[in-house]
Amino acid sequence: MWEETHEGQKNVSGYGDSRDGMKWVEVFVQEMMHASNIEDARRRASRILETFEQVISEQTRVSKEVV
Repeated sequence: MWEETHEGQKNVSGYGDSRDGMKWVEVFVQEMMHASNIEDARRRASRILETFEQVISEQTRVSKEVV
């Protein structure tokens, strides 16, 4: 589900469509289950939200190019 990048940060793999909310919920739940403490949970949540924002921005850019 998650892939390590060369910088040690994680990116969503296979979750490129922001419209499929259940996949994003599953990613979020799995990451929260693996958090070792509240700070770890915050870091994980932040990464998920950053990735979600990137996916939405990319989809917006692509849809503008198509039109």
